[in-house]
Amino acid sequence: MKYSKLRRTKQYNDSVRADGRALTKSSFEFLYGVILLVLAAVAVFSSFFRVVSYTKKSGNTTKSYSVVTVSYNYVPHSGDIVCVDVGTSFSDAKVIAGENEKILMGTGKSDAVNCVQYNGARYFSYEELEEAIGGLDVPKDYVLLSSNIDPSGDLRIGELIPKERVAGKVGFILYPFSMFGRTADYLK
Repeated sequence: MKYSKLRRTKQYNDSVRADGRALTKSSFEFLYGVILLVLAAVAVFSSFFRVVSYTKKSGNTTKSYSVVTVSYNYVPHSGDIVCVDVGTSFSDAKVIAGENEKILMGTGKSDAVNCVQYNGARYFSYEELEEAIGGLDVPKDYVLLSSNIDPSGDLRIGELIPKERVAGKVGFILYPFSMFGRTADYLK
C-alpha cells in the first residue's frame, strides 16, 4: 500500500494520535521533574547560603552588589565582610575586630572608629568604653562591626553585637553579572 493511502486509514490516524499523546505526556513528566529538581536545589541553596545586598562607597561613587554569604560554621575575623541579622532583614557589615581583639578609637587608622555603640549607648572615649564593657578588648561572644557611617562621613561608628547575629561571611558576588564569582576580597 502506498504511503498516501496508508495515511488515510483509521489505524494509521489512531497510532499517530496515540504517539502524540505519549510524547505530550512524557514532555510534561520531564518538565515536572525539572521543576521539582529546581525547587529542591533552591531549598538546599537557601539553607546554606543567603543572598544580600552590599553597598560599597569609594569617593563620591556608591556601588551596590548582590552577594552570596556562606554561613556554615563561620567564625568572624577582622576584615571579613559579613551578613548580619537585624531582626526583620539582613544587612551587610565589615568586621573591625573579633572576639578578644583590641578596640581602636580615633582618626587616621583604618581599623579605628570614632565611637562604639553597645546596647544602644554610644561611647566616644576609651574610659567610657572600658567602664561599660570591662576592658578595651571585644568581649567574649561579641564582634565589633563597622556598618554605620554618619552621612557627613566624619563619624565612623562601630557596633558591638553578639556573634550569633552574624549570619555568615560574603563568599562571592552574584550581581552585577560582569563580576559574577569574584570573591569578597574584591569588595574590601
